[in-house]
Amino acid sequence: FNPRATIPELSYINIDNAQVYGFEMELRKQLNFISPSLKNFTFSTNVAIINSGYDIPENEITNSKAIDIRYDLTRRPFQGQAPFITNFILSYLNTDNGLESTVSFNVSGRKLYGIALFATPDIYEEPIPLLNFKLSKRIGENYQISFTARNLLNAENRKTQNFNNIKYLAEGFRIGSTFGLNFTYIVK
Repeated sequence: FNPRATIPELSYINIDNAQVYGFEMELRKQLNFISPSLKNFTFSTNVAIINSGYDIPENEITNSKAIDIRYDLTRRPFQGQAPFITNFILSYLNTDNGLESTVSFNVSGRKLYGIALFATPDIYEEPIPLLNFKLSKRIGENYQISFTARNLLNAENRKTQNFNNIKYLAEGFRIGSTFGLNFTYIVK
């Protein structure tokens, strides 16, 4: 991100070397171990922890220090790479009566959104929790009706910059919740 441009200017610059490593863990468990009446319920979750980064090019550090002698960044994460991603899903499936339902929650960690030049603080996208719901019912052999609700929390999408330990809002908006009703004919 070039803050000196007359209009907002974003461009991409590739680097020669970078590192990324992490791990992901997933768990799925049918809930009938709690009670036989929960045999149609399944809980699943996954968590990914990611460490990404690269050394900031020397010329960028030198240019930034020429503007602000306190500039001390030497490394930053990949643009768009969250340090963690987690999902929680509760599902209900009853094939006998053709009913299926899912509630899912997802959140990922703070991500680098834009690299600012000339000692201006980088822009980060703050975590956005997402809550979704789906319910579908088979009707006869060839029909299915489904209801979906996405982004029920409608959390604000916030992009921020930190300067002198104060977080400033660079951009903020809500994308809204969406609801859908689908009717499907299944060819067999």
